[in-house]
Amino acid sequence: MMDNRKGKDLKVLSYMLNHTDLIPEISNQLKADNFYPENRELFTKICELSESTSLVNDLCELNIKNWRRYNLENLLTVDGNFSSIKIDTAIAALTNRNNGHIKLVNARELQTMELKPINWIIKDLLPEGLLILAGRPKIGKSFLALNLSLAIANGGHL
Repeated sequence: MMDNRKGKDLKVLSYMLNHTDLIPEISNQLKADNFYPENRELFTKICELSESTSLVNDLCELNIKNWRRYNLENLLTVDGNFSSIKIDTAIAALTNRNNGHIKLVNARELQTMELKPINWIIKDLLPEGLLILAGRPKIGKSFLALNLSLAIANGGHL
């Protein structure tokens, strides 16, 4: 699943590619530092080429690092897929993101933090979030993962 903040990056980039007339207005509200590192160069180039009549082709010719024609053409279709997030909300979220830096927490702060209780997908076995399923080769990790997924998807028993 895509990180929600990265989704907002893509929402803004997609919006800019689909509404080129609003690129100057958006570039006045945002700076490259508001974006994740892999999207900063693309944002900068979109702003620089805002007057271009074939923006996607011009961007492809620049051979922007981490971006290919496929990615850019997909961004042109992202606009409809993120309809639940308004562009203003996405811009606001990007500008309030602590300038793209991770907030570090020391041990004392961590001890005093009130953490949400664990949300179990399968009680006492599979928590929500990151899980590493590890073991020797050929002992059934893939079948376990498949059966877990089927049980969850069907609402059945495991």
